[in-house]
Amino acid sequence: MANPEVAQQRLFAWMIDLLMVLGLGILLGGLGWLTGTAYWLLRDCWFDGQSVGKRLMALKVVVGASGTRCTFRDSTIRNLLW
Repeated sequence: MANPEVAQQRLFAWMIDLLMVLGLGILLGGLGWLTGTAYWLLRDCWFDGQSVGKRLMALKVVVGASGTRCTFRDSTIRNLLW
């Protein structure tokens, strides 16, 4: 079972990223929603596997046991499944 502290960090990171998407949509209108959607799908492949929320919570996305960097494709598939 996952560490409750890490689960809480992941939840907070997700909420920060969600607030960013909602903020972009509200501030920029239609273009903001498009930008926010792109951010949501690709957030794990930018900034060395850290979205803004993950960076603030000191988390990082890696792919597989080898710990390789999350690619655009990996990030899109990962976040579409959410």
